[in-house]
Amino acid sequence: MKKRNMIGLVTISLGLAIILAACGGKTSNTQDSTLTVGTNANIGSANSVKYSDTGSVEAIQNTFEGLYRFNAKGQPVKALAKTVSTNKDKTVYTYTLQHSKWSNGQSVTAADFVYAWQQLGNPKTASPNAQRLDFLKNGYDVRNGKKPVSQLGVKALGKYRLQVTLESPITYLPEILTGAPFMPLNKAYVEKNG
Repeated sequence: MKKRNMIGLVTISLGLAIILAACGGKTSNTQDSTLTVGTNANIGSANSVKYSDTGSVEAIQNTFEGLYRFNAKGQPVKALAKTVSTNKDKTVYTYTLQHSKWSNGQSVTAADFVYAWQQLGNPKTASPNAQRLDFLKNGYDVRNGKKPVSQLGVKALGKYRLQVTLESPITYLPEILTGAPFMPLNKAYVEKNG
């Protein structure tokens, strides 16, 4: 029997979605909870580094929280970013993160962003979205294997402080950082479950 591709309900277990959902500062037991969303497309991957289809990006953006998100008026506003400062040239941004938790109870940290973005740029990952890092310092060279991922323009300055260094100033950086490839990943969960 052939199944037709129709609008349906997709249930994502939040236990599986630990890598997807930062719980926005409130701690709750979500291991037995589910999130049900409607979609008209298959979800190919729940990994923000490896997705390549619209169904996946919708699921990721509905369950992840990044530095910024779009508000109801379509404007980027701070999400996990509590504060942001920049240097005079507008090439170095320093973010202080909200204190939030993954659904596994671990804190969402600056290292989660560094890990995710380095995985995105790592040629071994072969991310279909790696070129989206080209605005970062050394982004092009990292994704093309000319420099190690440790030289990508992102680093943790502490548990809740993230530094992002650009190749050149970009006036629309908040809009870029709302995108699915720039969501954090919980390293422990990714390394355990793939």
